[in-house]
Amino acid sequence: MLGYSLLGVGWGHTKLGALREALKYQLAAVGVFNPVLSADPRNEEARFDAANALAQTGVTYNALGQWPAAERELNQALAVLAGSLTPVDDLPANTRQLGERIRAGIATARAGLAQGLSSSRSAD
Repeated sequence: MLGYSLLGVGWGHTKLGALREALKYQLAAVGVFNPVLSADPRNEEARFDAANALAQTGVTYNALGQWPAAERELNQALAVLAGSLTPVDDLPANTRQLGERIRAGIATARAGLAQGLSSSRSAD
């Protein structure tokens, strides 16, 4: 419950444009969900919760233009989902959709990083 309360407050800050404040709450939620998954790695709900918190954090890093951090968080989220013992076709729809959103976020982070590198090279 605490983890989703933290994500909710983070989401509210995101909607208000207070991304750095949102990030604090999202990172706190990651800190709540990850130990729950570590304590019970077979718990698919805990797996989804941890991946969701990491994904939201990655999306906020993307919005802040912090591409390496975004890619790191999103890759961690994808790794958490990949640790599922349930075959992909048997996962709930919301878990499959989260995986798709994470992959899209990773693509955004990589594109932003590439654009940043390209811009810095042209400035030289």
